[in-house]
Amino acid sequence: MAAQIIDGKRVAAEMRAELKEKVAELKTRGVTPGLAVVLVGEDPASKSYVTAKERACEEIGIYSDDNRLAADTQEEDLLALIDKLNKDSKINGILVQLPLPKHIDEDKILLAIDPAKDGTKSCWPLIRRKMWMVFTRLMSAKWSSDRMPICPVRRTA
Repeated sequence: MAAQIIDGKRVAAEMRAELKEKVAELKTRGVTPGLAVVLVGEDPASKSYVTAKERACEEIGIYSDDNRLAADTQEEDLLALIDKLNKDSKINGILVQLPLPKHIDEDKILLAIDPAKDGTKSCWPLIRRKMWMVFTRLMSAKWSSDRMPICPVRRTA
């Protein structure tokens, strides 16, 4: 099979157009998707990435909640913000831009995000922990046939 060159800009434009249509259709039903973006600190690459995400939200009609915090923000304050965003009905997804400053426990912050609103990588701490649990069980010969979900799934009634 011969290699095929993909026009990434064209594919991205097609995806944005498709998303814009889907968001417009949701809005006709009274639903406006919302993404909360959290950036702690002034890392230039992170600022650029977050700004691009916010522009993309604007382009396709998604509500964007920009939360830019100082690098010296305390972990407790960030956890309080995550809790507030978890409870905000206008927010459907939460994206915490990594890396976080050294004094903040990334796993603790990412695990605080409601799995139903997990915007990106928040499942990784859970995956690492579950893998460690499986490894520990195997090594200790306490393995059972129980199946453990890697990422929690929020069930809705």
